[in-house]
Amino acid sequence: MRKTVLIALLLCLAMVCGAAAEGILPVLQTPPPEIIDTVGLHTVADVDTPTPTLNKDGGYTYSYKTITYDQYEDFGKALNQEGFTLQSKEWSETGVLTSVLKKRHAVVTVRYDCGGRTLNLIYSPRVNVMDYNPEDPYVIQPDTVSILPPVPQIVSLQSVTGLAVYDQKKTENNDTRYRYREVVYDCYVRFSVQLGEAGFTLVSAETLEDGTSRAVVTDGTVTLTVDYNLETKEAAVIYPRGTMAREAARYDDYIAVAAGEPISLMEDVTAVIVGWEPVDEWNSTSYNRNWIPAKRSDSKHYSGDGVHQIYILIRYEYNRPEARPWDGLIRNRALLFGKKSLSYSFGAVNGTYSIYPGSSATLSGKDTSSCAIAFSLTDQQMEHIEDTVLEFSGTEYLDRFCFRLTPENRVKPQE
Repeated sequence: MRKTVLIALLLCLAMVCGAAAEGILPVLQTPPPEIIDTVGLHTVADVDTPTPTLNKDGGYTYSYKTITYDQYEDFGKALNQEGFTLQSKEWSETGVLTSVLKKRHAVVTVRYDCGGRTLNLIYSPRVNVMDYNPEDPYVIQPDTVSILPPVPQIVSLQSVTGLAVYDQKKTENNDTRYRYREVVYDCYVRFSVQLGEAGFTLVSAETLEDGTSRAVVTDGTVTLTVDYNLETKEAAVIYPRGTMAREAARYDDYIAVAAGEPISLMEDVTAVIVGWEPVDEWNSTSYNRNWIPAKRSDSKHYSGDGVHQIYILIRYEYNRPEARPWDGLIRNRALLFGKKSLSYSFGAVNGTYSIYPGSSATLSGKDTSSCAIAFSLTDQQMEHIEDTVLEFSGTEYLDRFCFRLTPENRVKPQE
C-alpha cells in the first residue's frame, strides 16, 4: 500500500512539473536561434588568435594586424566553404573595404584595410568562432574560390625580386607608401622592366635634394610614385588607396631548387642544399649575451613520442675579396608546412648534426662554409612531409628560392 501511494505521488509531481515547464502565461519572446559555429581568420590562416571584444548587441569583434592579401583570400574561401554568401561591399574614403556576409541568421562583417594591413571581423550574436586546432587543422578544399571582394594587385618590388617590405604606412591622402632597404641597382632595373611589361609608362622624372630619383608612372588607371636612392639603396613606392602592392605568389614567383643544385646567391657566391634527412637527434648551442662573458648552453633535440627531428644541410662556396658574415648569405629565411610557419634553428655546422648560432665569423677570398636548419615535425606532418618548404632570398635579394622536402631531395647516401 505504501509503495502504491509513493508511485501515485511521483506521477502527480511529474504532471505538475510538466505543466509548469510548458507555462500558462502568454509567450512574449520566441526561442533564440541555434548557435552557429564558423571560422575566424585565426582558424584558417597562420596568424595569432586575438582576444575578442564584446559588442553591445552581444556579438564579438576580432581584430588582426599585418594581414596579407593571401590570408584575406583564404578567409574568403573558408567563408564560401562554410556556406556564407556576400550581401554587400563598400569602399570608404580612407581605403577600407567593408563586406557583409550571411548564413541563415549569422552575419559576418569583414573590414579590410589593405593600406594598413589590418582586418576586423564583426560577428552577430549567437555565432561561435572556432579556434585553430593543430591536431585537426582546417582544410580549404581545392578549387574553392574566395567570396570576398578582390583588391587590385599591382606589380611590386617584392613580387618581382626577393625583397621584403620593411615599412608600410598610409600617406596623408590615404595612399600607401611601401619602403624597402638594401635595394641593389639590379633589383631596381628588374622592377623597371616589369612595370613596362605590366603596361606602365613614364609620366615624369626628377632628382630630389637628397639625391633620390623620383619617377611617376601610370598604366592609364593606376598611378605610382617610385623613389630610389642609388647611394643609400633605399626605395619607396606609393600605391593609390584601394590597391595593393602584389605579394610574391607561392610558388610561381620562386625559383624551385633541388638537392645538389648550385644556387647563385650573388656574383661569385654559390649555395648548394645537400638535402634533408630525418635524424635521431641534433644538438644546438645558444648564448645569453646579458652576461659578460656570454653564458653558453647546449641542448639536445630527440626524435620519439610522435616527434621527428629533421636536418637540412647547406654548403657555401665563396669567392669574393670582401669579408661577409656567413649567416647573412641567405636572406628572408622561412620554413613552412603548407601555409603554417614552423619554428627552426639555424646555425653553422659544428660536428655531426650539431649547429651553433650566428656570430661574427665571416667568409672572404676563396672560402667554404656549411650551415644547417633543424626542426621537428609531428607524425601527421611526416605523412605529408612534401608539404614542408624552405623559402629564402639571395644575398642581394634579387631572386626568391624554394626547396621542398620531397623524397628526391633527401640526402644522397654515401657511395
